Amino acid sequence: MIVNSLDHWSIASKRLEDSRKFYEDILGLEAGFRPKLKSTGYWMYAGDKAIIHLVKDESEDLDGTPLPEGQGTKEDMEDSGIDNHIAFTIEDADEVLNLLKDRDIGYWDRDLSDRGLYQIFIKDPNGVILELNYYSA
Repeated sequence: MIVNSLDHWSIASKRLEDSRKFYEDILGLEAGFRPKLKSTGYWMYAGDKAIIHLVKDESEDLDGTPLPEGQGTKEDMEDSGIDNHIAFTIEDADEVLNLLKDRDIGYWDRDLSDRGLYQIFIKDPNGVILELNYYSA
């Protein structure tokens, strides 16, 4: 099995503070540690696990226009302005990379060695960004 578990769900929000309050008041999650990132947001925790990542949506208008078909480039995914994605924890990063290369699926990756985390990003056929997290620690 390539995927171990759902890691987190990231939600772009034009109503960041309302969203934080909703997840705190309705679901009982708590805003907690969030590393310094380019975006503004909150990581909402259930116990010691950040399961919802709220990110301030800086785009002018979410008009429902779908993301471009296909896999796109690193820049398409990294700087899209819409940070909705689903993150999974994976067992073996090399296995995933080999599979993506064998099937000619575009991806971009980054090594966050200070967190013991290697990430691979792909898009599904619907344009949904999938973040595949391999934790080395």
